[in-house]
Amino acid sequence: ISGTHPPRTRRRILLDFATHTHPEQPAVLSNARVLGEGIDVPTIDAVVFADPKNSPVDTVQAVGRALRQTPGAGKKATLIVPVYLTPDEDPDDLLGADAYTPLWRTVQALRAHDERLTARLADPRTHRPTLGSEDPGAWLHFERPTQQEEVALALTLRVLNPKSAEWRRGLTAARRYHRTHHHLDAPQTHEDPDGYPLGRWLTWQRHLHTTGALDPARTHALERLGIIWNPQQHAFDRGLAHATAYTHHHGHLAAPVDHHQDGFALGRWLATQRKRADDLAPPRAQALQDLDPHWNPPWPLTWHRSYHAARRHHTAGHRLTDVPRDYNTEDGHRLGEWLHKQRLHPERLHPTQQQLLADLDLIQKAEPSPEKRKPAARKPEQGLAAARAFHRREGHLDVPQRHVEVLDGEPVRLGQWISNARRRKERLPAERIRALDVLNMRW
Repeated sequence: ISGTHPPRTRRRILLDFATHTHPEQPAVLSNARVLGEGIDVPTIDAVVFADPKNSPVDTVQAVGRALRQTPGAGKKATLIVPVYLTPDEDPDDLLGADAYTPLWRTVQALRAHDERLTARLADPRTHRPTLGSEDPGAWLHFERPTQQEEVALALTLRVLNPKSAEWRRGLTAARRYHRTHHHLDAPQTHEDPDGYPLGRWLTWQRHLHTTGALDPARTHALERLGIIWNPQQHAFDRGLAHATAYTHHHGHLAAPVDHHQDGFALGRWLATQRKRADDLAPPRAQALQDLDPHWNPPWPLTWHRSYHAARRHHTAGHRLTDVPRDYNTEDGHRLGEWLHKQRLHPERLHPTQQQLLADLDLIQKAEPSPEKRKPAARKPEQGLAAARAFHRREGHLDVPQRHVEVLDGEPVRLGQWISNARRRKERLPAERIRALDVLNMRW
């Protein structure tokens, strides 16, 4: 039917269509802006928008033709909106692709008739009806499960909140970045090919999220892309991932300070974690401890790397006591010379070092004599004595974090003891504070 038809012809076509009574042979009426205001055909139970409409008024009227029904008829209306995508458009990008504009215009028309329909769809938390007890599948069908969630987000951002165009522009840039890089960890200075400042936009979204000012639907849209709300936590997780890979290959975390793992400065990162060991959150410290119980040892890292070279040699079935002094490993490690030095003066090693070597059958672990066993009550005095010895020798008390002072043949982790004293100053006895002040302790 066309507006160019004479009125008599249009009335006849509409009458034939309205009185059609053969369900097995559906009647289809093609029209162009004929079924508008003033035309009442209650028997219409479906509308196909074959050629997308640009006029909101025309769309509302066309939707109204499908929704109109005789009172008590209980008609079920169907709306079909084809989406014509260009070759470079993503069919799942309901928010960004221009081809979906006719769909959102149709949904806006539905909202003009009954806002409850869009409210049912636009709940990004549950994606279930918010009114009544009807099964959503009875009136809405999605070919893929992901479509339902995408439609809910798009409805919220494009239909219920049509003024969010600028925010959607940022989300479109974020999606484009995610498709290319498979993450949303964009540098703060990053701009996309169109010049959009995505890095600064993401930083602002994190700020809004932290202050509780970011809309839940927008939060959900960004979380679907894997946004990192806490970059500091992300930085640790990234370092931990590289540390895990290093441990898998080397068996320890004693990486050289200048070591890089897949472009990541792992050695420097581990050095930073050791420096902050006393202030690390327990879950972070435990994560490193799980990778290597001796990730922050009181002995040099070079010793730890040599120990693991010896351990690998031992695990391969070699007796370490039979290794020639001039033996070097394939990677150039002077293992024979190192093993010789460990056997010369094992008593100078930390008790844990002695135990590690004893486990490799390189030395015998000697039990400390009763007179050398120091009760727990003497530990503070032992630390203070080690501090005095260090001060006499060095003239100051700026003790490195990992320094071990040997006192009467027994190693004392003086660096850690000093660090703990600073952190617990408010709980220290007054006489210990005075004793450390005499040594020019820098609190």
